Amino acid sequence: MLKYGIAGLKFTVLCFAAILVGVTLNTFQSPQTIPVDSAVKVINGTGHGTGFYVGHDMVITAQHVVDDAATVTIKTADGETVTGEVLWTNVKYDIAAIRVSLPISPAYLSCTTPAYGDEIVIHGNPVSEEFVSVWGRVSGSEHSAGRWASIVPINAAVVPGQSGGPVYGMDGAVVGMIVGAPIARLGMAASLTGLGAIVPGVEICRMMGRA
Repeated sequence: MLKYGIAGLKFTVLCFAAILVGVTLNTFQSPQTIPVDSAVKVINGTGHGTGFYVGHDMVITAQHVVDDAATVTIKTADGETVTGEVLWTNVKYDIAAIRVSLPISPAYLSCTTPAYGDEIVIHGNPVSEEFVSVWGRVSGSEHSAGRWASIVPINAAVVPGQSGGPVYGMDGAVVGMIVGAPIARLGMAASLTGLGAIVPGVEICRMMGRA
């Protein structure tokens, strides 16, 4: 695990990280109205993460999910697996693009930064589970931290399997992507803080030349 210190916390890239374990509020929208079928599983060797299909034969995921691999395996929610070619990666923003043609609906990528208090839905592949949705909220403002040039905190813990996963707003658009989590040192042990870190949609758009 790669650790990065900031404000008394150590930000950790959990390789292929993160489900959100947050508080579900009654105001959250029904999962049937969020188009989560754009999410895919990204398999790199014996590890895995998550990604999302944006159309034009392209999947977006976290850079640390693909690492230095030239190809990865992409698995859709219906069980289809295909090989994808890693097109480019950006370490500073922890973003990667994979070329692969998929028979699924693409996500609508919002070139914005989610605001404090916004409701969100995360969809991905935590640990041994696949294509799981969890609800949460944006819990802070955009800032740089550790290895990341731009992240936004969310009120949910991050565990292995969800890095690169789409973060949906309540209108169904992807407003960000999971990249890691902060931890707090407790003596010789480390403890998750119950927060996660996402790269905002505007930075993904910039990397793709859309903003």
